[in-house]
Amino acid sequence: FLISENKDIPEKTIAKTRKYLLEFSVMPSMRFLWAAGGAAKRDNTTIYNCAFAKINCIEAFSECLFILMCGTGFGFSVEEEEVEKLPAIPAIRSGQDIEKVLIDDSKEGWADSVHELMTSLYEGQNIYFDYSDIRPEGARLAVMGGRASGPQPLVKLHDFIRETMHNAQGRKLTSLEAHDICNQIAEIVVVGGVRRSSQISLSDLESDSMRHAKDWPYPIKRAMANNSAIYKEKPSAAEFLKEWGSLALSGTGERGIFNLSAAQSKAPSRRYAPLIQGTNPCGEIMLRDMQFCNLTEVVVRPDDDLDSLLDKVECATWLGVIQSTFTDFPYLRKEWKKNCDVERLLGVSLTGQMDNPTLMNSEALKALKSRVLRISRKASSLLGVNMPAATTCVKPSGTVSQLVDSASGVHPRWSDYYIRRYRIAARDPLFKMLKEQGVPCKPENGQTKRKASTWVLSFPVKAPEGCVKRTDVTALEQLKHYKNLQHNWCEHNASMTVYVRDEEWFEVGNWVYQNWDIINGVSFLPYDSGLYKQAPYEEIDQRTYESFIKKVPIIDYSQLSKFEMEDNTQGKAEYACVGDKCDI
Repeated sequence: FLISENKDIPEKTIAKTRKYLLEFSVMPSMRFLWAAGGAAKRDNTTIYNCAFAKINCIEAFSECLFILMCGTGFGFSVEEEEVEKLPAIPAIRSGQDIEKVLIDDSKEGWADSVHELMTSLYEGQNIYFDYSDIRPEGARLAVMGGRASGPQPLVKLHDFIRETMHNAQGRKLTSLEAHDICNQIAEIVVVGGVRRSSQISLSDLESDSMRHAKDWPYPIKRAMANNSAIYKEKPSAAEFLKEWGSLALSGTGERGIFNLSAAQSKAPSRRYAPLIQGTNPCGEIMLRDMQFCNLTEVVVRPDDDLDSLLDKVECATWLGVIQSTFTDFPYLRKEWKKNCDVERLLGVSLTGQMDNPTLMNSEALKALKSRVLRISRKASSLLGVNMPAATTCVKPSGTVSQLVDSASGVHPRWSDYYIRRYRIAARDPLFKMLKEQGVPCKPENGQTKRKASTWVLSFPVKAPEGCVKRTDVTALEQLKHYKNLQHNWCEHNASMTVYVRDEEWFEVGNWVYQNWDIINGVSFLPYDSGLYKQAPYEEIDQRTYESFIKKVPIIDYSQLSKFEMEDNTQGKAEYACVGDKCDI
């Protein structure tokens, strides 16, 4: 479906692509791998990693639900000037005497129900729904894979929207209220059985409510999004210190920095920069309102040289251009297709950089970028589409790095010994098999053993001998490499989470302020992992590792057939990419 149906692609390119995919040397969009076949053909939304939209109309909320149900991450802006475009909420009548609206059991049906409910509430009329057509909890999802969640998550979302809008009668929604509705959407999608719900919420620098949205304790739904402040110009030193101090003291690295002025000024000349308004949840792709990001990846190995990387980069670029031709989004507003057709964005990324750090020098990066641009022109011309408006980035690569066993994106390995945690649905046959065999597991944060819908599996890991680890680099060394990538490789951004030791906060803040013009978006977290419970990575010592490894059984995957009597592939559920550190 990805390449064999297109006769314009050279046979040599097809053969090389197959070879590199089988060798785990180059990877396409992981969404495309997940949804290839019926799901991707039905709606191309499913093939894209992430999206961005402004929350300024009812359609933005229903599209948020639809896009997340397709397995695609969703970035959004709740800047006051955008949320203000929503109408004021009048006094709301009960609606008990109105016939219930029957919900179709599909992604479109669920999203339509949000649109219908909010439209009615904005007209001063409550409505209620008939959920009888929604498949019961545990029913198989034939096209997207997984198991149905039943109607209860959707009921929870409808109730939350009603409550929020009832509380806002006589005025407009605030940025925080719009943000919370989007977060609630993400939470019910995770429960609903798709791979994950990743979000980033962009808000005004001056918004005090958004600055403190994740002050502990906060509602668990807010863990679904990374929160970042939008900087439209370089702040004064006093303004920067206020936000930087809040970030450092939060223990969660929030709010993060999204430097819109740098994103626009750094854009290549072939892009119309003023239309860049946001980013995807992990911050590596600069996006218009209503636009998708389109990622491919090169895996950098310790034995790679420049020639081998140039060959891989060529293949990854071809894959990206091919992916960019899939722009059929029947449920979404027409602007989504228009923006993707006009810009044909690529996101060619390099993962495993710290497995071969000497090769990541400025001259090599320039040569790799030049090859990407040359192949982009050639491939887009052969396929009859526009030259991509921007091409290169570094994505966090949390999933790919686990699959191909590499360091993740721009980041070093975590430590010599660490615990790696994975989230998995309680209904997943794979979880049932692993639990029966004795793999250590605990309920998701805020859930109980009796009622947990998501469980956290823990595995001890030993890093490869001689690799670069998080313990080997300072925060400033990480930022120096970020600057190298921004100057010599990225037309978008290098998504980086910098782990800051307690004594480094002052010098790191000073570096950020002095290098403001090259920073699109960087996340900063405490070196010790901050306040996150059951974080994806946790450093341990050798003794703990050796004790832990004895508790982990040798897994017999042949036993999976006892639990999986039919195809019901179920993806994991992760919190937001940086907000809960699923990236590294």
